Amino acid sequence: MVVDDADRDHDHEHAGGLLGGLSRAFGGGTAFLIHLSTASQGQAAFCADVPGKVVPLGLEAGESIVTHKHAFLCAESSVQLAVTFTRRLRAGQVGGDGFVRQKLTGPGMAFVEMDGDAIEYHLKAGEQMLVEPGPVAMFDPGVDFATRRMKGIRHLLFSGESLFFARLTGPGRVWLNSVTVTKVVHRVGEYLPGKG
Repeated sequence: MVVDDADRDHDHEHAGGLLGGLSRAFGGGTAFLIHLSTASQGQAAFCADVPGKVVPLGLEAGESIVTHKHAFLCAESSVQLAVTFTRRLRAGQVGGDGFVRQKLTGPGMAFVEMDGDAIEYHLKAGEQMLVEPGPVAMFDPGVDFATRRMKGIRHLLFSGESLFFARLTGPGRVWLNSVTVTKVVHRVGEYLPGKG
């Protein structure tokens, strides 16, 4: 939280009990969530950890979205936050964020942070897209997330790209980050003293 202009109560809570807190910590989040409440009106402002975009999600009752493990920013108390795992072992091994993802389930408003810009795609049933695994920020639960190994020794040696790509199969929405923190750190590292 960046700004809080009202007389609010700030409580730290284990939403979902002890197991819920441990599950969130295992998933890359924090064991405790901050619960804000007030009797008057006011504003609280939240910001992302890196330059990017905050995406609001209006989730209907029972509607879910699967995000990378560091995407959750804040939500109404009616939104459930849980840890979920990639359905395929290999996808977790080479999928950038590993096996662990977060799942947000409505009803309510939730906000997620995206690195760079948020690029949204709508995949039809059976439609596929291949992307590097790192930029996959979030997707509908009906989207199948798998990996595909790129073929050819030339690709491995000369492309400078990932050896594995994420294969996302619809139906459903997919959001990609336009940049990833990992790539920014790698790129900045090239200019630090002692490199090159």
